[in-house]
Amino acid sequence: MSEFKKESAPRLDPSFLQHKAYAARIKGTRKKSDGFDFVTLDRLDVEYVPVEDLRPNSFNPNRMTEREFDLLLRSIEEDGFTVAILVNKDNKIIDGEHRWRAAVSLGYKEVPVVRSMMGEVQMRISTIRHNVARGQNVESLEEVIYKEMEHLGGLEWGKQSLLLDEFDLDAFGSSLSVDVDLGPLPPEEEELEAKPSDDYVPTEVISGVPEFETFMTAEAQRLQQQREEALSRAKTKEERENIKRNMAIYRLSLAFSGEESEAVRAALLGNAAEEVLQLCRNKMGGSNVSGSEYREASGGSKEGSGKGS
Repeated sequence: MSEFKKESAPRLDPSFLQHKAYAARIKGTRKKSDGFDFVTLDRLDVEYVPVEDLRPNSFNPNRMTEREFDLLLRSIEEDGFTVAILVNKDNKIIDGEHRWRAAVSLGYKEVPVVRSMMGEVQMRISTIRHNVARGQNVESLEEVIYKEMEHLGGLEWGKQSLLLDEFDLDAFGSSLSVDVDLGPLPPEEEELEAKPSDDYVPTEVISGVPEFETFMTAEAQRLQQQREEALSRAKTKEERENIKRNMAIYRLSLAFSGEESEAVRAALLGNAAEEVLQLCRNKMGGSNVSGSEYREASGGSKEGSGKGS
């Protein structure tokens, strides 16, 4: 049931999800698990314990393929142990069994753990929730990352570390460097690191309020999900290009000063994309004419600052 729900729901931008949750908290409409005796971890106190002191629980439903476990091994080898294992007061693993087994396989003597005093029922809830609430890569966004890797001279490293072959990369197009402009390469004397392009706009939060936000209409979310599903089934580069062309999504970037943003946030507290769409339809008299027809009828020809992708 949970897998069906996860696959049928659209994959949304993190800033959109943040704003929606933030708005629900301000309005007091966010649903919570009330009336249950749960233990909340207030802060992370990481400690290192011998690997032989930990033991897995008997109810973990998560299973990995050999390739996924190999990716985990490489992640720990190259990046280190970046996520602590969650255990209860008796060193029973709540989340992180695969990380623990990977550490044992790699010869670790100790691993970082975070201890929680949650009870047996909450442990089972937490185990499932940790496995499910991880999200998945959106293929079109992953494609951009591979293009950035190639631009930065690190595609071969990425192929080896992510266990990719030419067939995997062909799924993203025969030439990853096509139709992408990431600015000049970093100087050769600088250490190679994955830097964003010059026009990259970070998602930042200042005093709990997002500085850069992304919204999508319900129809755009539906189209994006259909597009990702179609791209995953495409066999050739031509099929992928046709899908991108026929299922393009219009994106519009707007910027406001601090004073202006207060007015905009107050007016668009819900889904800003839906609100803007309604404003545009109201301006067009509620008609269903296309934007080009409306501009022609209005005597204008200037295109908006946006792009299809």
